[in-house]
Amino acid sequence: MMGGVVFAALLGGCASTPVEIEPDAANGGMTVGGENPGKAEGGGARGDRGTGLSLFVVDQAAAAKELGELTPSRLAMKVMGIRRAFDGKKPESRLISTRVVGEGGKTVNVREVPFDGGEPSEAVRRPGAVADGGKGSELPKKGSQFEMVLDEQGRLVLSRSADFEDRVTTSFTPAMVVLPAVLEVGKPVVSEFEMVVRPMENQSTIKAQGKAKNTVELVRFERLRTKEGEFIAARVRTKLEADLNPAKVVNTTTTWFVPELGVVAEQEIQRVTALGLPVRVSDSVWITSPVKREGDTEQK
Repeated sequence: MMGGVVFAALLGGCASTPVEIEPDAANGGMTVGGENPGKAEGGGARGDRGTGLSLFVVDQAAAAKELGELTPSRLAMKVMGIRRAFDGKKPESRLISTRVVGEGGKTVNVREVPFDGGEPSEAVRRPGAVADGGKGSELPKKGSQFEMVLDEQGRLVLSRSADFEDRVTTSFTPAMVVLPAVLEVGKPVVSEFEMVVRPMENQSTIKAQGKAKNTVELVRFERLRTKEGEFIAARVRTKLEADLNPAKVVNTTTTWFVPELGVVAEQEIQRVTALGLPVRVSDSVWITSPVKREGDTEQK
């Protein structure tokens, strides 16, 4: 999510080269998975992932007018949702709790924890502060958390992340731009920074370090259909390129944002090479089921 946890990309095996999901203009839509992908409306079925995700081409001018100005405060307002992964493996669910973006300088913590049913509020209250080496609280064994801020320029920026499964934190200096002050088609925003990966148990040790670049671009508007309903969404591509010697990591994330709701769907593609040889290629699709659409969930 958002390119925050990249150290996980250093692990795993190789796979076939994935491609970004695109609407099938000839058939009116692209369907990914579904119970019967071969007969799914819109055609263009791409593997049975059980997502029921369909994309459709829309009139760009009309969609831009309908969605209005795309600012972080409108795109990051989803406060709680359950993300389900579809990557050819056993489906995994995670619960995401996000503080509503407020005034400049307010910290925005995005917590993502494994979710196996029950009451979402209980999952949110599990320990999970951005790791400080394990001091002060018991840290979860899975999930992640992102430490972000709405800066003085109105941008949503990421300064630190924690991956509880791999037991590492990643810092970004200067902070990585996750969302610019305003997203506009044809105007990509590039940020360059230093990445440092440290083990949670010993924050004085460096596990990996290197220069990185993140590019955020509003590609176009699309009509998106999931089991949660149908939305006009902004398709945003984020490409994170990091040189963490000896590994080179390229994470391409396609996110479908709906203003005042947040992330409705996401595709994450990771490519890792070491010494010029492929180490890992992975492709996951996530669908979000909103739990709350108004208010905020306090994280303690």
